Amino acid sequence: MDQFEFPPLAKAAHAVAYDVMVAVLDGKTYAPQKTAEWVDTICQTTLTQLKESVSPNFKYVVTGLIVQKLGAGLHLETAALWDATTDGSVVVKYENSALVCLTTVMGIAL
Repeated sequence: MDQFEFPPLAKAAHAVAYDVMVAVLDGKTYAPQKTAEWVDTICQTTLTQLKESVSPNFKYVVTGLIVQKLGAGLHLETAALWDATTDGSVVVKYENSALVCLTTVMGIAL
């Protein structure tokens, strides 16, 4: 596996982001006053762990979204102009009975 190609690393990036979301949000109920802190923790921790455990050969962009689970629709789209053989992205979803969290990880080869 080439350490400068994101597509083969996408599964590992997905696992990192999901594990971070579980660690931060598991057992939590939606609290508007806490969501900014939770999103910041999820994004910063995911970013650090990607660089340390997946590959340091990428610029990573991590975005996060937490919404209260009310049964409304939620749609997320990300578009990028890049080299699909070396760059890529994954969208990771975590939900419990009170909230939904989406984290997007983009890896751009150095």
